[in-house]
Amino acid sequence: MIAYLKKSGIPAILALNKIDQYRREEIAEKIAAYAAKHDFSAFVPISAKKGEMTDANVSTLEDGIDISVRKMAKTQPASLEIIERTTLGRVADYLDDANRKIALSRPDLPAFIGKLTITEGKKHQVKRMIRHFGAKVVYLRRVTLGGVPLDESLPEGSYRELAPSELAILKK
Repeated sequence: MIAYLKKSGIPAILALNKIDQYRREEIAEKIAAYAAKHDFSAFVPISAKKGEMTDANVSTLEDGIDISVRKMAKTQPASLEIIERTTLGRVADYLDDANRKIALSRPDLPAFIGKLTITEGKKHQVKRMIRHFGAKVVYLRRVTLGGVPLDESLPEGSYRELAPSELAILKK
């Protein structure tokens, strides 16, 4: 496979699966061993069993990722701040009924609370970006749009006129 990659000249990403079964040092050794064989464009450790967002996954988002199977749909660089690493059982109260049932049936699965900043809005982009790493978005709340903080006191489905300061932010 390495010979094929070298011959093709196509940029390749090394995805290491089942990282939950190894210590960080062992993962680093595996990455170093593969890096010595080929110049991979990125390394993505994945815990398919747990769907964890590793530090390497977070770093990969900063370069943009391909979120489409059929055609290239590379995202613009994004940033993800992990606020808290937790479990599904601890975040169950934030979820809708269907996802709450799933969370309570598997309360020990890893979860995280994070702040994702994107600069574009492809269809279901956030969910597709997180799914790229074997994880799933179970609760999503937009807090800003185009740099303008959303009015949390505004009832769902209603609107208000933008203040001059908010218009100025959007016109930048």
